[in-house]
Amino acid sequence: MAALIGGCVLFSDAHRYGYVALDGEDVYDTGTAVYLPSNAPSITQRYQPAPVGRTGESPSKGHQGFDIIGRRGTPVIAPLDGVVRSSYWEPMYGNRLLIAHGADDEGRQLMTRYFHLNRRDVFEGDVVRRGQPIGRLGASGMLAPNLHLHFETLRVEPRGPFDTLVPINPHLHWYDGPGRVTCFDRARDYAAAGFRLTYPVPCRGIAWQGE
Repeated sequence: MAALIGGCVLFSDAHRYGYVALDGEDVYDTGTAVYLPSNAPSITQRYQPAPVGRTGESPSKGHQGFDIIGRRGTPVIAPLDGVVRSSYWEPMYGNRLLIAHGADDEGRQLMTRYFHLNRRDVFEGDVVRRGQPIGRLGASGMLAPNLHLHFETLRVEPRGPFDTLVPINPHLHWYDGPGRVTCFDRARDYAAAGFRLTYPVPCRGIAWQGE
């Protein structure tokens, strides 16, 4: 059974795979729903865009990524080739990583971010490849009441004298297309085709590590 505790959804083993938070599909103007393979660790809290007001997006509202549940120590794997921009611990989000993945068609840098890791296995300046272990799932930081990976996709935009990291919907950038969560499979040939992601944790029953 699932229970709501302190605003976070806690799930039994029966819900560990193949479940997507039911309100996750309303982020699409097109009505596209999220399809999560039955062997993929569950998404228990959706991506929710921040409300737009007179001063634009408020980073303190909404949910800038989505949450994946798993057991402590579950590998977290790179969803795309990239370079680690930051790797550190801080009190609120615990062990965290930021990885740069190149630019979009307009020249803006695209990144992924990871919070609450049990440990970090890559560090600033490291080059990572799709499917490479970059850390372990955990519950570090004051904002992690349960075990989960908080995963974000971000676009770098200039705002005034500084660059700003703007959240974008991860579900629009899966390798197999919008809303089609794509498990990483080491036997698959992933063509270089822009910001097209694979799931940042391994899916059950699919070989993801090298020999």
